[in-house]
Amino acid sequence: MKFIWTIALSFFTVLPGSYAGESIQVVTLLGYPGSGKGTLAQSLDPDRYIAFSFGDFLRGEVDKQTKLGNTYKDEVEMKGVQKITLLPEDLVREIFTTKIKEFIQTKKHIVLDGYPKTIEQAIFLDTLMAHEGVQLIPIYVKVDKTILLDRILNRLVCPKCSKVYNLKYNPPNQRNICDNCSEKLRVRGTDSEDNLEIRIRFFDEILEPLLSFYQRGDRLVEFDGSLPITETCSKFQQYLDNIEGSDDLL
Repeated sequence: MKFIWTIALSFFTVLPGSYAGESIQVVTLLGYPGSGKGTLAQSLDPDRYIAFSFGDFLRGEVDKQTKLGNTYKDEVEMKGVQKITLLPEDLVREIFTTKIKEFIQTKKHIVLDGYPKTIEQAIFLDTLMAHEGVQLIPIYVKVDKTILLDRILNRLVCPKCSKVYNLKYNPPNQRNICDNCSEKLRVRGTDSEDNLEIRIRFFDEILEPLLSFYQRGDRLVEFDGSLPITETCSKFQQYLDNIEGSDDLL
């Protein structure tokens, strides 16, 4: 069996059989709320990568008062942590099929945040990737749960561009104002200490089967997301650059 040893860093644990050498990378980020998935995705060069968060997409539809947003407004606003499992599966698949096809046409790499959340969705995503002729790299952003609370309680999000900030570790240049679009930052409705325990239990239930699913296929890449944000983002970009330049599994 072949292995990828893409970079000689203990920062990553790369399990046998991971993907490399594709002209288009499709990465799905797995992890608990506060693990930094959104920050990692948003740190990438938008000229080379498309970051797609299902949650941000739904919140955007609600804000724009589209038919989709108006129909599922309650699920998005009141049950944000579970929304991807509450929406009709046919609708979720239709959205992802449309979006993935659009993204592939740009020839940019794709980073997914918040999908899949079930084994059925993981199987569907594999099927879709196979149909489009690209391979999927599942990356588990691993962070100790004791760190998550500190991150989430200090998190602010831009309602317009979805950029994520942290008041302690990654603050905006101007207090409560987005660096990108000058919108006033806000706290997500699900980002509270009371809600965190519920969210972690929910993610325990969905993450463990997903991680086992990808581990059984010898595909899972484990990424240490506990280091300072600048170092974390730098090493994440280094990893993606390395697998982009790999022609074969080593």
